[in-house]
Amino acid sequence: MLFIRQNATHKVVLGPAVAVGDGFTPVTTLALSTADEAEAILHDNSTVVDISGYTWAAITTADGYYHLTLQSGISGTVGHMTVVVNDDSLVLPLKADFMVVEEAVYDMFFAASATGNNATITTIASDVVQIYSDTTIIASDLVQIYSDTTAINTQTTTIASDVVQIYSDTTIVVSDTTAINTQTTTIASDVVQIYSDTTAIYSDTTIIYSDTTAIEAAGGALSVAQDSKLTEIHGDVNTVASDVVQIYSDTTAIYSDTTIIVSDTTAINTQTTTIASDLVQVYSDTTIIVSDTTAINTQTTTIASDIVLIYSDTTAIHSETTEIQTAVVTTIPGLIDDIGIKKNTAFSNFEFLMVLTSDHATPATGLTVTGQRSIDGAAFASVSGTIAEVSNGIYQFDAAAADTNGDVITWRFSAATADDCFVTFKTVA
Repeated sequence: MLFIRQNATHKVVLGPAVAVGDGFTPVTTLALSTADEAEAILHDNSTVVDISGYTWAAITTADGYYHLTLQSGISGTVGHMTVVVNDDSLVLPLKADFMVVEEAVYDMFFAASATGNNATITTIASDVVQIYSDTTIIASDLVQIYSDTTAINTQTTTIASDVVQIYSDTTIVVSDTTAINTQTTTIASDVVQIYSDTTAIYSDTTIIYSDTTAIEAAGGALSVAQDSKLTEIHGDVNTVASDVVQIYSDTTAIYSDTTIIVSDTTAINTQTTTIASDLVQVYSDTTIIVSDTTAINTQTTTIASDIVLIYSDTTAIHSETTEIQTAVVTTIPGLIDDIGIKKNTAFSNFEFLMVLTSDHATPATGLTVTGQRSIDGAAFASVSGTIAEVSNGIYQFDAAAADTNGDVITWRFSAATADDCFVTFKTVA
């Protein structure tokens, strides 16, 4: 069975076509257009395709063998395909089996410089190694993120605690400032009263001073002691008056300063209230940050756990891919050797049967067998390899590289008293 590429045109060899009368004489006049049957059977869906119009030509140097060109349309369906040619009055039935394989699979094994799927496996293995490396980096980064998030969580908790303390201290400041405001208002009220009382004292002292001066001017009958006492009172009144004027001035200044203190304290109270409100908002926001950071911490822990699993799975994939690559590298070449003969490569111990011309059945022994080769439809030429008898009509051919240097090869083995033996095969890269 030959492998052919899906959706491609292939030139294949069919034969031997032998006369229906004696079953051995090669027939060189078989034509598809006049044959009773010329069909391709697609086994996957039981479709039968008429191939009577396909290109068909006898191989001039290989009597009874023909080249058939399978058109691309017939190879569109992947699977087993059988070609049959029957001309009941001329030749015995011809039958050839083919396996249509998908383009990429065919090219993997039979295209020029084909490498099998080793290159694909190597690429997959390389990608897995890269994934493994990237995942390791991601895992390391997530561990760092987890560490940093934990630190942020700790710091945010500390900030939240500090903000609570600031809020508590600010509340005390507000309370103390309110008390100062109240006390300052009381002081201001007392200073106003002092100012009022001092003004009255000043007024009364002025009257006393005026009355005393009037008495003195009138030359009232005062004793020397009284006059001395009056003079002393006069002096004291002047001193009191002077002190009252100073008290008045100082009280005025105190009043002015107290008014400023009241104004400033009111402003401080307003600003402190605003600060307290802002700190309450900061406290609320910080609480949210703590909650969000905790959630991030939890999610990061989950992600880190997932990455560890990915890392583990990737390690397993890497290991399995390496095993697959090793298996492919060691197994595919052996499989290729098993399913076909390599192109342009020596091939030893190929065995074939030679039968007598007299009855076309009895194994022929003691023959001197010559070999010819047809490469890719070319004329037959002598083989380069050696042929030796094994026993019981079986002979062995050690093919040289030149005997396999083509895509489709036909070997012809012949001897004087035996039927020709033909072998057609497709080489593998």
